[in-house]
Amino acid sequence: KAAVPPPRSAEAPPPMQVLGTQRAVPSPVNTIGSGPVPLTSAQTLKWADLVDTRVPDTWVETKQYDRQGKVQEGDLVMVSRSDGSTRFAQVLKKAGFFFQDAWEVVVTVNPDGTAAATRVEEGNMLGRPRPDALAAIGAQPSPVKEVKVAAQKRAGSSQGGLFGIGAGTVFEEDADSQARVPPPPPAQIPKAVPPQMPPKAVPPPPLAKAAPPPP
Repeated sequence: KAAVPPPRSAEAPPPMQVLGTQRAVPSPVNTIGSGPVPLTSAQTLKWADLVDTRVPDTWVETKQYDRQGKVQEGDLVMVSRSDGSTRFAQVLKKAGFFFQDAWEVVVTVNPDGTAAATRVEEGNMLGRPRPDALAAIGAQPSPVKEVKVAAQKRAGSSQGGLFGIGAGTVFEEDADSQARVPPPPPAQIPKAVPPQMPPKAVPPPPLAKAAPPPP
């Protein structure tokens, strides 16, 4: 009989290669798009502490404020809000055409003091607080500084009056710079093929009659 070879010993698996124990720091995640959130610089508002706060109910026109006078960028003004209240706002810039007395004003601010939402108002609808009235409530401008914020875009409201008067603008994170994959086209359902009728049976040819025998 042939000798049976001894069984081979099980080979030990190769040792695992340790690449390192330091973890990579994840980059900021954009909740709207994919990839890191782009950052940009923005200025805080001069009247960030007063924007979106209610005007005192005791204020009277021609005493604590007026509706006439020159309006400039950065001025503190008063606007009527949709809830019926009158609140402070800050003039951001001129709006509309050159012959229009329209202004874009900041109505809400972010916690860091930057603009959160704006709207366009006619100049004759903006209240101009008097300096002595502001001093009576202890209102003072804040120092303007540069801060780092997420890149923003303007998402204008579809509602608004003539030339955008009264239309609101909300600042949102900009996801346009992120690559977006278009959705796949809908699957095409094949059309049902109607069943084919079987071919009609062809009748056999008539049999030839036998000729009668001769007499």
